[in-house]
Amino acid sequence: MDMHAIIGTIAERVPTTFDPTDYVGDDGLIYCGHCNVAKETTLDFGFMKRKVPCICNCGKQRRDANDRKRNAEQEHMRVKGLQELGLPGRELYNWTFENDDGRDPDLINAMRKFVEQFDWFYKNKKGLLLWGGTGSGKSFAAIAAANALMRLERPCLVTSFTRIAHKLSDQRYGKQDYLDNLNTFDLLVMDDLGAERNSEYMQEIVFDVINTRYNSGKPLIITTNLTIEEIKKPAEMSNARIYDRILERCVPIPVNGASRRRIKAAEDYCEVQRKLGLI
Repeated sequence: MDMHAIIGTIAERVPTTFDPTDYVGDDGLIYCGHCNVAKETTLDFGFMKRKVPCICNCGKQRRDANDRKRNAEQEHMRVKGLQELGLPGRELYNWTFENDDGRDPDLINAMRKFVEQFDWFYKNKKGLLLWGGTGSGKSFAAIAAANALMRLERPCLVTSFTRIAHKLSDQRYGKQDYLDNLNTFDLLVMDDLGAERNSEYMQEIVFDVINTRYNSGKPLIITTNLTIEEIKKPAEMSNARIYDRILERCVPIPVNGASRRRIKAAEDYCEVQRKLGLI
């Protein structure tokens, strides 16, 4: 390729557009009619001179704005991909700190700090055990933290022992391969410990999941309706080896809020009564 062709190629790649408000300056170059910065420059190679397009301030601003928009769109797609992989339902995409109902600000503040300091938890092999009554907001808080981390492009998985048992019952999944795959996620959220069927098979599943995660050293959040006493002193000794590993890696956080499900049911009841003119 000769020098003329090279210069032409360079000129073609400069993202400059011309506008009716542009004007020709005293130096014979075209200037932007808005920012008054040249849209052309002269290249002097000694044996030849040639005017080629360049970018003005307005063009730089447009370019930077387009870059930010493109980067934001790409980031959105990456986060959406993490959510599709890590959440069991699309309705959970909106379980975020911003959509919290404000009934337990201390819990949400603690989960925000967990996200903000996640690198420390990751490095120190620490997770959380959110325990409390049904409907108290444990699952929402845990999933909101996972969503916040996924926005930071940290892969997270929200699942349950029952869901894992269903996966492992499918012959397409090798047990150890599946368990090892759980450790590709920076955060694993196991929802509703204790709700699974109490059988020898399920106890084995629970132990294998907890033990595999324990050995990986990666953070784990567990939610449960069990009391802390039931976890510290299980009625069945077969659970002791499971709960010991959980307590070693997961700091217990009590969640004592009133049941949101009952509050919502009461609100819905009153609303229907008003719609029907009964109150």
